[in-house]
Amino acid sequence: AHMFEHAVNSAIATPPADYVRETCPDQYVGMLHQLKSNAIDFPCRQLAEASCFNGKMAILILESPHTREFVKPVGPAKGSTGRLIRLYLHEILSAYDNYDFGIFLVNAIQNQCSLGRSPKRYPYRDVVFKTAWNSYGQADFIRRLSSLANVREALVINACTLGRGVGSETSRREWVEEAVFKALNRASEIRITHPEFWASSSSRKERW
Repeated sequence: AHMFEHAVNSAIATPPADYVRETCPDQYVGMLHQLKSNAIDFPCRQLAEASCFNGKMAILILESPHTREFVKPVGPAKGSTGRLIRLYLHEILSAYDNYDFGIFLVNAIQNQCSLGRSPKRYPYRDVVFKTAWNSYGQADFIRRLSSLANVREALVINACTLGRGVGSETSRREWVEEAVFKALNRASEIRITHPEFWASSSSRKERW
């Protein structure tokens, strides 16, 4: 929390006082075949590092938690993001139909980079993400991903967002992809748009 607050204060002159300081943990949310499109949540939510799942993993990398993720109990991909994952992840993984994956949700940064405000209306998320990523986020992500994926066989899906206003710099999802390579010495098997765009069939087919 202290490192995140320091990143926020470095990035934003007067941040809103009510943003969430705590982290949103990575979670195991069940087997692929257990995901139901009409369910209100995933079949289970367990801390990723404490999960006893020992089969082939699919690690879905998201970006950073927003607001619903911090409604107790705290966890990644609630609301529409979770609904779209349950609806369409089977399709994304259809080329791997010999596997019934255990699904793990991992945020690139576990803190609320949006500071609880709409990224379309407030300029917080991109600058806070970049500052946090450069100060502690990348190292923390590499540690989490390597400890998770090196224990078991894992397929990695990079669905991090592109990021706004990064100009000629590499995009946020490319920063994350570089960190995947540092963690695992290989690229993500699937590089795709964030689940918030999966309602569009063209977005589900698009790779980068």
